[in-house]
Amino acid sequence: MKYTKLALISSLTVLGTVSLKAQGSPWIGQSRVTIALTKSESAPGIDAKDETGVAITPKTKVYSNYFMDAKGAEINEGIATIAKSKFSNLDLLRYIFSKEKQNPTSKMKSVVGWSLVYAYDDAEGIDGFYIQRKIRGNKVQVLNVSNYLRSDDTGLNVDVQDDNILEITKNEITTTTATLAEFGSLTLILDPNAFLTTAQLNMAMGLNVQSIEMTSTQLGLTGTISTSSAWDRNRMLDAIKTVTINNLIGGYSYSMMENAFITGITNVIVDGSVTGSASTFINADSFYDGLQGAISQP
Repeated sequence: MKYTKLALISSLTVLGTVSLKAQGSPWIGQSRVTIALTKSESAPGIDAKDETGVAITPKTKVYSNYFMDAKGAEINEGIATIAKSKFSNLDLLRYIFSKEKQNPTSKMKSVVGWSLVYAYDDAEGIDGFYIQRKIRGNKVQVLNVSNYLRSDDTGLNVDVQDDNILEITKNEITTTTATLAEFGSLTLILDPNAFLTTAQLNMAMGLNVQSIEMTSTQLGLTGTISTSSAWDRNRMLDAIKTVTINNLIGGYSYSMMENAFITGITNVIVDGSVTGSASTFINADSFYDGLQGAISQP
């Protein structure tokens, strides 16, 4: 039995022209992916005060104040809180769109209709994350998003159910199926800029006096992956039954810059889980046509 492990992807770039057609199975396996992450970062928790301890108007939250009271005593006070926000498929799609709309030839004109999938066909070198949407004529548009989301499967994968063979005989015809379950460690690698808010992105694009400098070019979220699959003899591919990546956690930092000076460094923790649905299959020619841009934007 050939099993396509969810090593998901190392860096994958699909190259070629119309010659990119399925040479083995005429199908590409897909699993719809659901991201459920939480971003936690420190946030200022106290109203800004002047040198005499009077709150500044309009009120502005800061991490600390340093002032002198009426008796001349120096006061240093500070309160920080943890701000939490969710990060989902929609957030990733919005970030991808913010980058794609800078390319006038991009097929992505909005986030509407696009879904995140893990696509695989070992024989064809398809093993990674894509976004796609259906358009009229029962066709699709497909974008490789490995620049924004990929994975590194460097952990030990352990077979917890080794080719459990099930034979069913009916009308003297025996059908054999095999299932396989695995678990191991996996690191999802994302672009940390995807976690910045719209206001922060505007600053980063120079729409404000301030700018943002990321301290790393990628965010690694390490967790535990468990999968199960069954061989689909009709399509000659593994059919994913379940995918769960639990206990994901990682972090990144960014610096707020103003006039080339750092005004503050913020550390961010990201944690959560990612799940994949049972496999569906798409015609390989349709997938490649959509990926190569042969289908025009309606």
